[in-house]
Amino acid sequence: SGDTEKWGFIQEQLSQKITNFDQLATTLMTIHGTCLGDTEILDGPYLPSLKIAIEHMTAALEDFNFFENLLPKMVKWALDLDGLFKDANHSFSALEAGINCETSFTALQSRSLLANSFFCTLAPFSYFKAGEKFNRHFGNISWMELYRCTGHMQEGYERLKCQLYYFYTVDKVEPSGTIRYIRRSKHPGDFPTWETSKAELSPAVFDDNKKIEDSDGFMHADFAN
Repeated sequence: SGDTEKWGFIQEQLSQKITNFDQLATTLMTIHGTCLGDTEILDGPYLPSLKIAIEHMTAALEDFNFFENLLPKMVKWALDLDGLFKDANHSFSALEAGINCETSFTALQSRSLLANSFFCTLAPFSYFKAGEKFNRHFGNISWMELYRCTGHMQEGYERLKCQLYYFYTVDKVEPSGTIRYIRRSKHPGDFPTWETSKAELSPAVFDDNKKIEDSDGFMHADFAN
């Protein structure tokens, strides 16, 4: 199938040894541009935000050896995708808008998905057709726009530094556990009239002396609009 051919092409590209930034940039743009039919990207900006992010991380962390140590492991984590999602028939559920739904990933699956996002390998599977609109389920799941960011470059490379630090930490400690995403949806007519509501908030405990991951017996929740 077309997806099988694309994945074979991606495996071939990532199997090549990458020892410097020029080789990395060429690989990323080749994967993104060839799979999407976007050949203009090969003549575009040379991923300035990504270059700065790698340079900043290398300067800030003494043992951040990106090309020799971390990058080959990121390649492996990306290529682990096929095996990690084999039991799920190589797919996962999308959280569709307007309905109650949930999905979950193991920490290893999440690491693999993020590694694939880094290499822009998921973008070909998020389009209906090359060059057309994004798949309604997943939107833009490539980091290429961040890599090529020039108008707001600092925002781009700071976000990339956070992602690189994630890879740096999961290289030191193997991630474990399960990440669960739950969407609860209400129709506009079902919402309370907040400005006149007399309901009280539930009791809450706040602690500014601990990080979330150091707290025991608490549910960690991230709220998004």
